[in-house]
Amino acid sequence: MSVPTISVPGAPFTQRDLNDWLASSALVAERAAVQSDVDAWPLRDLTGEEVKALTAQGNRAEDWSLVRVHADFEVTAGLITGCRFEGRVVLGQFGARGISD
Repeated sequence: MSVPTISVPGAPFTQRDLNDWLASSALVAERAAVQSDVDAWPLRDLTGEEVKALTAQGNRAEDWSLVRVHADFEVTAGLITGCRFEGRVVLGQFGARGISD
């Protein structure tokens, strides 16, 4: 069985090369660590009032039911503005000092 080749100008890369590169990527490792942290959060659905507040701040979602929030999430005026949420989204805790977990 042959390994597919990814065509990149200047050098051919196989799927194995790409997998090796991804396995050694600091960005991929950091994303996995963040995902692990998020997976441990107590999550809940947005309330109707929170959706209204987020919408009033210029935010929109293709489906608000896909937006989950940290159990202690509060809509703080001005912190989440002009965002477009697509697909599954998780919002953490936001406060005067920024984002925390």
